[in-house]
Amino acid sequence: MADSVTSPLCGGCTYCCWAYGVKGVPLADGTAYDKLSMETCPHIEGDACRIYERRPEGCRELWCPYLSLEGAGSRIRNKYNGQVVRFRIHRPDQFRVVIEEALSPEIRGRVLPAVPVDVAVDKATALVRETGCIPVIHDGEWQLPMLNHSDPQAAMGAWRNCG
Repeated sequence: MADSVTSPLCGGCTYCCWAYGVKGVPLADGTAYDKLSMETCPHIEGDACRIYERRPEGCRELWCPYLSLEGAGSRIRNKYNGQVVRFRIHRPDQFRVVIEEALSPEIRGRVLPAVPVDVAVDKATALVRETGCIPVIHDGEWQLPMLNHSDPQAAMGAWRNCG
């Protein structure tokens, strides 16, 4: 079996390997199945893919919004005030532990966790648990989905003042 590899661009991030659904993931017995979003791919080993060089078409076609943000300009529109802001975000796979707590099944795998790098991962994780939401990029906008919080204004304030 070939050594596990990942794209040099990914830098060990496996977000797409568990966050997104992919059709036609091959299994060891020669069959294939449709992997659901938020389900870990059976080919992930540590922070790499055992079948990267022969991964299915669905994996090859995934668009990575994280890499697109890290590239040209890192500019995104703030949904709440319309301003175009420039910022860098943490790798989204660093928040797997709290994504299921903060995002409903309907949007998991369709949004990108977008926690600015000036907020420490442990602090951001605590804020997700406190506020019931995590900043995301969806449809080209930075936003806070308010799914599990009874006081959206307090949640917004907590995230605005966390840097």
